[in-house]
Amino acid sequence: MKIKLGCFDNRRMNTGGPDGAKVKNRRNVSFYQVALGLEAISNNWEWKPYILYPVGDTERKLNNKFNGGALDTYGLDMGYNFTPNLKSTLGYYYQQGDLGAADGSGVKGRLAYHFDNGLSVGTNVSYDDAFYTRISATFNYRFRFDGQQ
Repeated sequence: MKIKLGCFDNRRMNTGGPDGAKVKNRRNVSFYQVALGLEAISNNWEWKPYILYPVGDTERKLNNKFNGGALDTYGLDMGYNFTPNLKSTLGYYYQQGDLGAADGSGVKGRLAYHFDNGLSVGTNVSYDDAFYTRISATFNYRFRFDGQQ
């Protein structure tokens, strides 16, 4: 079992044009958060509970009409390795914030393939009532510096 004591990161919020509203003074804002989590990993299964806790300013002005807020997030990701190279993850999360607009539960999934040369590709899908369906893709390459291929 791996234990992640935590990390500190920055979540940037890039604001675009809201639906049907004319706004001025658009801003990109950042929120800071502490991430805490555990990992229990076997050959085929992964279990990863986590907490994302905002610190500092948790509400920022996005433009002349709207504010944005940081979210407390509590979640659990469960993964299954179909093969040593093909991995899947299903997760549940609950998020809440000072503004209340994004409070609620969500689900997410991931499917990734890891090539033997350090390259991995994956797709992510998530859904919650605040942000609806989001789809993204990842491409990662890990460099090895020990002289082995």
